[in-house]
Amino acid sequence: MTGGEPLCYGADVQRSSPPAPAPSGPARRFLSRALDPRFALPALLLVAAVLLFTGLDDRYLWDDEAETALLARRIQAIGLPIAHDGRDLISQGCGLDADRNYLWAFHPWLPMYLTAGSFALLGESTFTARLPFALLGFASVLSLYFVAQRVSGDRRVALLACAFLTASVPFLLHARQSRYYAISVFAAVWMLHCFVTTIEGRRSGVVGLVLASTAMFHANHGLFLGTFGALTVAYMLVFRPPLAAIARIAVAGAATLALNATWLVIYGGAWIVSFGAGPPKTIGYVAWKYWQRNVAHFQSVDFFFIGSAIVAVFLVWLAVEGRRLVADSRALRLPLFLTVFMAAYVMHVAVFPFTFIRYLLGLLPAVAILQAWIVTTLGRRRPVLGAILLVLALGTDVFYGWPSEPRVKLRRGFWSPLLAYVEEIATDYDGPIETMVRYLQANARAGETVYITYGDLPLRFYTDLEVRGGNTCERPFAVPPDWIVIRHFFRFKTPTPGVNEDAVRTREYVDREIPWAEYERIELPVRDIVWDSIPEPQMHHFRPPPDNAPVPRLVLYHRVKGRAPAG
Repeated sequence: MTGGEPLCYGADVQRSSPPAPAPSGPARRFLSRALDPRFALPALLLVAAVLLFTGLDDRYLWDDEAETALLARRIQAIGLPIAHDGRDLISQGCGLDADRNYLWAFHPWLPMYLTAGSFALLGESTFTARLPFALLGFASVLSLYFVAQRVSGDRRVALLACAFLTASVPFLLHARQSRYYAISVFAAVWMLHCFVTTIEGRRSGVVGLVLASTAMFHANHGLFLGTFGALTVAYMLVFRPPLAAIARIAVAGAATLALNATWLVIYGGAWIVSFGAGPPKTIGYVAWKYWQRNVAHFQSVDFFFIGSAIVAVFLVWLAVEGRRLVADSRALRLPLFLTVFMAAYVMHVAVFPFTFIRYLLGLLPAVAILQAWIVTTLGRRRPVLGAILLVLALGTDVFYGWPSEPRVKLRRGFWSPLLAYVEEIATDYDGPIETMVRYLQANARAGETVYITYGDLPLRFYTDLEVRGGNTCERPFAVPPDWIVIRHFFRFKTPTPGVNEDAVRTREYVDREIPWAEYERIELPVRDIVWDSIPEPQMHHFRPPPDNAPVPRLVLYHRVKGRAPAG
């Protein structure tokens, strides 16, 4: 092998631990059939398809998704993601997420072009906005089988890795969003594969790593740097890499940056403005915030990706019975490599100003493989314990969040995140965005105006009304609008320059300039939950809030006096 020591020693793992008694009779045939990829893999893919595509269009696009869909609409019209069409502005950051010519600069463009292609082929709808990403989520599950088998040398690890990814609620929620999330998971799978083939000296390795890295770059350029850098750090620390392997990695990284240098200039400007927002900060303050974000991210990994209790169970077994496995240190190189990669990745994304789980999605393939390796390794010696560990890890949250107080629970106290997710996709869920859109579609007249404190982007996508408000920082209408929506949480605060000042202006406008006596109050039959279908599991509502929930109903205000008569 030309790349130094191999990444995995699947056979060594089996030899280092005494084998469990082989099942006989019907049990043996059942186990053999269950682990046969010809049967198990299609079954897993069928489950993944059901979980990813069922009810894909049930809940309306929320603001982040509507941003992607609106920019895709611009691409259909003129070929580029231009944030202004002469009337409507697409922005969640006071217009600074685009350049002076309104060319989008805050996010890479690949998700928008995928959505535009879906619109061109199938028409504009909630379903077609999300379809390309759900398909990539499905492709990620299939790809992970081949990649996990490649890096672990064990088909059981590969099958269980697919099962863990399929059952991952953070993965399912994010893969169904019209956003970059599914692209980042798919690209992470293939970056891992191509990184391994690159260090092994395969001719296709460098080319494949450049292509997979470019896909990650155009999904989220910050996550490309984190994934590529963390893979490199893990390889350098865990193995003894020869200079030739290091050179190939460097060539792949340099080629990716050179290939995408122009795009880095386009995408980087708005990020620099956002990161530099606010008053000057001391080194101590920056270091403290960086530490806090690291802690928050590691807690998120424990809460939703791989529970530290699972690792603790394995370590106890390793200390008591697995000493032969420890003695052959080569057998532990794969889990050690994945663990170091995860730590380095988290330390990178902690640079970002927010701690959303979406930034951790590149860890999901590595997490799935690591969990599968732990369960498989333990299950060879203790099959019953391994089976219990597998069932509990796939279907419940009992292993998650124990080191933190209080334990994070999904809304309504679900004991099984997957069960909560299944319940959501199996029922009709009308959130505040859908309820508001349908009411305005039925009652607003063409050409009327809407002022809303948050949620302007879905209204721009689903209606032809003229909309102002949100985080665009546009001036309000010169005359009182026909409709006003004051969300109970007001709006989402971003670090973009000008947002705080605009919030003050908005409150003054609402309090002093709106002739409230001319408006009627309309209470809609839906709770005004924050962010509607946001994919962050701890913020996501799997069920509508109950009637006694401390969340007010969504209220619209309709101007009934002082309006020009209908034309």
